[in-house]
Amino acid sequence: MFGVVLWSDCATQKAVIWCEDHGELAYFDAVEHPGAVDLALEPGDLVRFELCQAGRMRLVRNPCLVAEQQFPTLASDLKGRAPAGNRAARAAGTPAAPLTVKARDGKTTPASAVIIPFVSGQRRRARALPPTDQRLTV
Repeated sequence: MFGVVLWSDCATQKAVIWCEDHGELAYFDAVEHPGAVDLALEPGDLVRFELCQAGRMRLVRNPCLVAEQQFPTLASDLKGRAPAGNRAARAAGTPAAPLTVKARDGKTTPASAVIIPFVSGQRRRARALPPTDQRLTV
């Protein structure tokens, strides 16, 4: 699997890696891998590795540096995707206000989830066709 280092600590030789499958983040600890002690991972590095599951954690095994600083801004770009209110609250050290949804009647309620309707390609094509009695036949 390939991934990009989001965070690393040279002193403890640990790293957090965003995986190409966009699943849970994977964790690397060089202390558990004596052969990888010389590998200094930095945020933005592209790495190839084996992934294993240990309980609820995804762990990096046998990492190999593919390219240094391939995605140097990825971690900050991902932080920038957080809702503005949450970033401001984190910066101020206060909890963020809960997300709310404005209903059609104008009332605001706490958001538990935002549901986006999914229309499959097959249903979308079916809707685009005219009714049977209006089709031209040759």
